[in-house]
Amino acid sequence: MDVTLNALRYVVEVARTRSISKAARNFYFSQPHLSNIIRSVEREVGMPLFCRSSKGMELTETGKKFVAQAQKILKEAEALDEAFSASPAKCVHFGISMTRSYQVLRVITDVLNENDAKERFEVAIRETNPFQVLEDVRAGTSQLGVLHFYDTQEKYFIHYMTAFGLAHSSNYRRRFLLAMSVDSPLARAPVLQSRMLRDKILLTYGDYESPIAPYRFGGFEDGISSRRISVYERSTLTDVLSRCPNTYALVTGFHPHTLQQYGLILRSCADLSLYNVGCVVYPENTEMGPLACTLRQRIQAIDWTERVSG
Repeated sequence: MDVTLNALRYVVEVARTRSISKAARNFYFSQPHLSNIIRSVEREVGMPLFCRSSKGMELTETGKKFVAQAQKILKEAEALDEAFSASPAKCVHFGISMTRSYQVLRVITDVLNENDAKERFEVAIRETNPFQVLEDVRAGTSQLGVLHFYDTQEKYFIHYMTAFGLAHSSNYRRRFLLAMSVDSPLARAPVLQSRMLRDKILLTYGDYESPIAPYRFGGFEDGISSRRISVYERSTLTDVLSRCPNTYALVTGFHPHTLQQYGLILRSCADLSLYNVGCVVYPENTEMGPLACTLRQRIQAIDWTERVSG
């Protein structure tokens, strides 16, 4: 049977996600391309590995046996690669998933600059939502995760981490700041009160919420639930804030250059009882490599103080 290691990885990922489309996105493939690969493997095996159901792509009995054997082969191949590759002192092989945060990204790039002369350099940085951060660490796609979430979602995330054997350490807990255009009516108010937000439009990341871990906004849910714009990229957030002065966003902060470039300011709202919580997460009872240890220590040492107007 002529099946490559990469093909085994693709089959295992489809089995894990139960979705061709999700697996394709994770490998930066088109869905038709990955479907063709899976069909090619099935032709080599001589039997179907998957069947479609209401729950997604389900493994057949043959598929279950195939995936179990494929996982063993991939683990052995990884061990072989590590045994005969460059020594740890001469290589960087690391994956990190993080929620959108310029403060964390700056720490990561500083550490990478300190190690960019290594003989082998393979690093994956994924900016995504907190749910995907946890899934990446749980699945071993990333060795370290950094996530931020609303304090009202905290019970869900703590339960998830405990259930899947993920260790975590808190690195941040502060009231949200409000980001807005310098032309916003909110920018000119001497003191910001939460009632002043009711007729404004909230910008949120559309993938930071799920039915099992919803947003709750402490006292003015009705005022903002019907006036909300969901975005999925940091650049979209800053562009909309800059061009739409009737919008605002709840943030941990913005780089001073970003504030200047987009004509934005940060303000505090004293009676807004909504907190942002940050965690560093990693597999429990697993020895962390030197790069992961360095990143974890520096992320936990971040000074989250931001320049606030008013």
